[in-house]
Amino acid sequence: MCKFTEAGKTVTHDMTPEELARELYHDPDYFENNPRGYSGMTGAARHSPWHDRVCREFTKVIRVKEQRLLDVGCGTGVYLRAFRDLGADVFGTELSIHAAGVAAEVIGQDRIQQGSAHELAWVDNMFDIYFTAEAVEHVPYRYHLEMMREAYRVTKPGGLIYIQGQIGFKDYLNPDPNDDAGHIAVFPRGYWHDLLWDVGFECYEAGTDVREERFKRLPMWHQYQWRLLIGDKPA
Repeated sequence: MCKFTEAGKTVTHDMTPEELARELYHDPDYFENNPRGYSGMTGAARHSPWHDRVCREFTKVIRVKEQRLLDVGCGTGVYLRAFRDLGADVFGTELSIHAAGVAAEVIGQDRIQQGSAHELAWVDNMFDIYFTAEAVEHVPYRYHLEMMREAYRVTKPGGLIYIQGQIGFKDYLNPDPNDDAGHIAVFPRGYWHDLLWDVGFECYEAGTDVREERFKRLPMWHQYQWRLLIGDKPA
């Protein structure tokens, strides 16, 4: 059973946090007009100056042009469309049936997989960049190791993984009553750092990766206090 505070009222759900989250993800309203989710994501997939700016800033640290990039938890394709416009060869995986359908319309049916982060349909060593933003906190704890194993499998030798999300703000297995109801697993940086190493990525301690430090100095990363990790798959 879950309890959330919405508009000053306590709302009780009989489902577990994972069951509730899965139901939310498949509801179009979660992405379009939901106080505990997102808003206007279908429109943003087609036109979003905000996401365009994020991706332009991203390219100041990591080259995407002519790179094959996978966005896991791609939502409606808001980042994919922007990265494609910057010259990346883009693909996406998204659990939500609604969001994956929107992304497929924008990016192409053959480039979007509707499915789980821990069961990717893509072939081994396919991507130069494994990108996931604001998604790991939506993945149930029991799938985290397999998610990272899949990330390693589909990333090319010499490629990299970029993880951005609710890393280190709080540590909990249950949703925060005042947070997005889909945030069902938030863990400290060291947890994800160790998982990356365990599956084979090379990942460095905070403050020792030049790329991470460059990201933190970017205006939008600094403004929103985004937390991230970068790992490399050995060539």
